Amino acid sequence: VYFAFVQSAALAAGMGRAPATALAYMFWLRGWQLPAAWEALTSVRACSPRIEAIRAATADLLTDSKALDVTVSMRRRGTASKVQVAGLDVGWHTLLDLQENPVTHRLEVTRQLLPGSYPFKFILDGTWCPNHDYPTYKDGDNTNNIITVLPRDATDNTIRERLLSQTGDLLDAERDTLARTMAELGEVSRAAARAARAPPPQHCRTPRRAEAQHARVRCSLGDDSTALGCSPGSMSSPMAVAVMSWLHSRAVTS
Repeated sequence: VYFAFVQSAALAAGMGRAPATALAYMFWLRGWQLPAAWEALTSVRACSPRIEAIRAATADLLTDSKALDVTVSMRRRGTASKVQVAGLDVGWHTLLDLQENPVTHRLEVTRQLLPGSYPFKFILDGTWCPNHDYPTYKDGDNTNNIITVLPRDATDNTIRERLLSQTGDLLDAERDTLARTMAELGEVSRAAARAARAPPPQHCRTPRRAEAQHARVRCSLGDDSTALGCSPGSMSSPMAVAVMSWLHSRAVTS
């Protein structure tokens, strides 16, 4: 029964493609501690969902996190004619151009980032290099920079620190909150699927809180509804859509 549940969670929640969805489902809604859920899931399926990203998505959902303007910058180096940065919220395959600040004369770019830690790296005329003005960490043979964005609210920061720690677990009240949030997000995805087929009656309104949560998902994913690999209405489980949306925004890999 134990292994059947884990296997069915991996297939039903992630439709066989997203073990991270099953892992989040076990952690958020089934009462598992995250490390134990990870061990159970990987024991029955060869996969490597990023446990750190699930912690970050959990903290996002349980705190009223708002995106903050964050600037990364560097002094112009030598004769480099083009300075860019990769990572942050755009991933390693997108390069952002840095522009000179006319006041400080530093090269910089500003992004709106949710609280969390973001790896990044500068590219000077095509050469990737870290900048020792920022903290660094090793990723295999690579040395990358990292920047940490803290929420403005001290209480939210305390919650985030607990949930992001290696031993962080959810309180019963937090699991109740996540269950309600997932149900509301699932209703939003169902409403979106209905709206794609026919105009909704004017008296229909999605819950305001759910709209706000869905807007945060849209902000992370962008306007392309195919970012998940399928339209919201094409999946059998709106709950899976909700979970996958949040995990996709944290770039969780299977």
